[in-house]
Amino acid sequence: MHTTLDTNDYLAILKAPGMVQILGNGRPTPVPKETVESIRTIMKSNQPFYPCPYLQTGVPVRVLDGPLAGTIGVIQGRKEKKRRLIVSVELFQRSVAVELDDDAVERWS
Repeated sequence: MHTTLDTNDYLAILKAPGMVQILGNGRPTPVPKETVESIRTIMKSNQPFYPCPYLQTGVPVRVLDGPLAGTIGVIQGRKEKKRRLIVSVELFQRSVAVELDDDAVERWS
């Protein structure tokens, strides 16, 4: 549903049970119809789905587990089919690239 929200409507929506946040940068932003339909299709399917972090190239991350746990690096790319990230870790003015599962890192700021 598309509507113009006044302050009272906006606050009422934010207080609704189960509400987490309204999309947008400081003001409500409509979600494209295609996105809503995609979410509905995923929810109706029998395919397993799970949330994954939205990590883009250039985002700093910290490794959560394994021998590199605690290491800070930068996302250099992705291998979508394998759910892998290429993370560049700077070591004494040198960088090494490692492949990690996308759930093995968290955003770091």
